[in-house]
Amino acid sequence: MAMTNRRPCLRRTHGPCDREVSDTDTDGDGTADCVDGCSADPGKSEPGVCGCGVADTDTDGDGTADCVDRCDDNPALVESTRCGCEIETDEDGDGVPGCIDACPADPDKSESEGVCGCGVADTDTDDDGRYDCVDQCPLDPGKSEPGVCGCGVADTDTDGDGTADCTDGCPADPGKSEPGVCGCGVADTDTDGDGTADCIDPVIILTKSADPVSVPETGGPVTFTFKVDNTGPVAVELDGLSDTVFGNLKDQGSCGTGGTIETDGSYSCTVTRTLAADDLATHTNKASAVVSSAEGVQGNATDTAAVAFTDVAPTVTLAKTVTGPSSQLESEATFGYELAITNTSAETVTIQKLTDDHTLSRGCENLINTEIAAGKTATCAYTVQQSKPGEIANTATVTVVDNDGSTATANASASVTVRPLPTLRLAVAPTSDDGGDATMDDWTLSAMAVQPAGDAFNFATPGGSGVIHKVHPGITYTLGSAGPDGYTAGSWTCDGGTVAGASVAVMEGHNVTCTLATDDIATPPWTFPEKATLKVKALKKAKKIRSAGRTKLVRKISVGEGQTASVTVKILPKKARKTVTVKKTKQRVVVRTGNAPRKTRIRVRITSGGSGYSTTTWVRTWRVR
Repeated sequence: MAMTNRRPCLRRTHGPCDREVSDTDTDGDGTADCVDGCSADPGKSEPGVCGCGVADTDTDGDGTADCVDRCDDNPALVESTRCGCEIETDEDGDGVPGCIDACPADPDKSESEGVCGCGVADTDTDDDGRYDCVDQCPLDPGKSEPGVCGCGVADTDTDGDGTADCTDGCPADPGKSEPGVCGCGVADTDTDGDGTADCIDPVIILTKSADPVSVPETGGPVTFTFKVDNTGPVAVELDGLSDTVFGNLKDQGSCGTGGTIETDGSYSCTVTRTLAADDLATHTNKASAVVSSAEGVQGNATDTAAVAFTDVAPTVTLAKTVTGPSSQLESEATFGYELAITNTSAETVTIQKLTDDHTLSRGCENLINTEIAAGKTATCAYTVQQSKPGEIANTATVTVVDNDGSTATANASASVTVRPLPTLRLAVAPTSDDGGDATMDDWTLSAMAVQPAGDAFNFATPGGSGVIHKVHPGITYTLGSAGPDGYTAGSWTCDGGTVAGASVAVMEGHNVTCTLATDDIATPPWTFPEKATLKVKALKKAKKIRSAGRTKLVRKISVGEGQTASVTVKILPKKARKTVTVKKTKQRVVVRTGNAPRKTRIRVRITSGGSGYSTTTWVRTWRVR
């Protein structure tokens, strides 16, 4: 008990407390503090189970105070179960109490009712992927419904005629479901409509052939052979044999009528005629044979033979020449070609087809289906852009046709040379002798053409990339760098070209590497180059490009004073590049697509920089929809 400076109240008479102890009752419960075990709790004079300040209440009357009873509203429980303060019951004896059992009366299900619901097992007796409770054929793995043939019998339609085999009298005959007159596999067809099926009607085959099958247009003898085969079930009498050009063939050549043709037998005869045609139109004629059976049922057959007429084929020559320089730099390699098509035939011909390894101009395409008189020449011109250095040969082909349909083809080739651009590679040589730990890739090196501004070959590259870049020959490029803190940039050294301070010009046929020397510095402060300004207004990335048409990708490019911007456009995949034409200016990038593949991607990279500025890069990729 803590001591205080107050002196106890002394009474001449004393109560429950000692003479020198006050009979104070702090909590007013009628028990002096000196004998009250909970002097601040008017409801208790002893701590009891729950301690002072907490009543030893037993709400559920189970003999356990609420303060230690976790289920103070259930006299049967002191501790909670999986069902909370409810007594666990397991009606189906599956070890899962009913309060959390999805099927409390089904010992085989507890987590969910499954497909079939509580009390019904999710059994798939025939293992066809459908439970028995929803399978109308639970013992047939091939069916879940009886169908036409019932469970256990497949609704197979072998002949695909729409009638299941189990009810099809001709399961292998798509034309029948009953045998009919001719039986399965033989159609009950009555071709001549005489009420007798073909299978018991006279059947003959007439074959007409010509020898030879072609003669010169000036004329020649042709022998026609007529053969009648009896393929029917009964013998027949040859009642008539005729031709659409030669008329009744009886008594012509070796042909006659009136004879009998037994089953599987045949009759043949020949007629020879001289044929000619100035217009080369094919001679075609059709023969007909008529027979009858002893019962008077008739049969007939026809066949056609054709004789062609040969013509003198046309002739044509094709000349292909390069107009303008045949050798150009790859950056400006646009070559002109001229085609000259000369008709060396004795008659007029029509240009049927004109092709080239490259896309022809509209003027050349318009020559197709035009006529060229004998001895005359038709010409056209077109241009081709080339980008791959080297000697490039390409071939044009023309096909002409005369009025008789005969064709002639000629080829012509021409070669041009695409000269490679000079190249420039930038590298950095850091010296780290004062504690610096930078790597070459920590520097960004750039080359910007002095004129023209916005040169397409301007570039920026990591110092350790080793990438070789193409540049314009004889154009002066200003070399720049942006590096890590703690290093100073020294001078540039180049293994070729015309070098002046931090600029270099590379001549055609040369490949130059320029290296920047840098050194780490021992103490701060270090200075940081200001980033170049670059603002781009462009088509949103989410917008897709049409597969055919013109699209403005970049509308405006803005850079700071004394700075320049370079633009590169990449078409992916490579095979799509022939379908996309790119036009770049200082301010815009416009593409024209011509049936570009749907997965074509067009990526535009814009880099700004200048002397004393670090480079700033903007990249965006669009897809062809």
